[in-house]
Amino acid sequence: MTTISIKNLTKYYPRKKGAVKALDDISVEINDNQIVGLLGQNGSGKTTFIKSCTNLITFDGNIMLECNGKKRKLTHKDYSAVLEGNRNIYWKLTALENIRFFAGLRGIKYSKIKNLANDLLKTLYLYDKKDCLVETLSRGMQQKTALICTLVVDTPIVFLDEPTLGLDVESKNQLKEFFSHGEFVKNKLILATSHDLEFIRTIASKHLFIKSGKIHDIDMKNINNKIYKITFDCSLTQNTEFAGVEFKSNCIYVNTEQIRLSTVLNYLEHENVNITDILKMNNDIETIYLNFIKEK
Repeated sequence: MTTISIKNLTKYYPRKKGAVKALDDISVEINDNQIVGLLGQNGSGKTTFIKSCTNLITFDGNIMLECNGKKRKLTHKDYSAVLEGNRNIYWKLTALENIRFFAGLRGIKYSKIKNLANDLLKTLYLYDKKDCLVETLSRGMQQKTALICTLVVDTPIVFLDEPTLGLDVESKNQLKEFFSHGEFVKNKLILATSHDLEFIRTIASKHLFIKSGKIHDIDMKNINNKIYKITFDCSLTQNTEFAGVEFKSNCIYVNTEQIRLSTVLNYLEHENVNITDILKMNNDIETIYLNFIKEK
């Protein structure tokens, strides 16, 4: 297993009236063979985090690659990245020329990646446009060209900063399908930042939220489950027989994907509990995200 191990990552940006802390002593481990979504508001530190991982900026702390029990520094051979989408590529070159150029920068002969490049072009619906100048392509096609330039070098780690920025619905759905079911992203660690919550919810198996330069690992395993909050006017001892029921001091949360609501209500009636309110909770990614950024 390959793991990116980040310890005490801190980044200050100098300002006339004192430095601004963009990343605040972040320590986190990210494992391979998964897509990780990094969510946060503008200015929360998402891009700074990726630029630190890709050594584009200086920082304090350590970013290490752990593989087979051995640790070493992360190098440019370990990762590729798409930063700011279509600005990654040369507009006066064709899509295919961009692919060949960026592979060449890595010392990779086009003959070695030709089949992979063609497969990616076909999968992302760009094969018929491969000989067109990038400046003539749509924003979505430019974004997908940049993605192919990144994936074709076949690094184990891929960083994507706002991969859906400016895309239309069709292009966004194509990328959802590509990342959710594509053979080309298996056995890779992909870290993607985005403001598109639904896109990240669809493609990512792990979700990190960043706020004020600190990263939080948010458990999304119950997302979109039907949760009910039942409030009563007394305290209730936790019943360990109930799976899917979370007991609080004067309320419980019931996950009806795991237990019938009627079963819980019958139990409360048997215990002579006076119910004061039953509320169906929103448990989608947008609600979780908004609640997170509102927390102090």
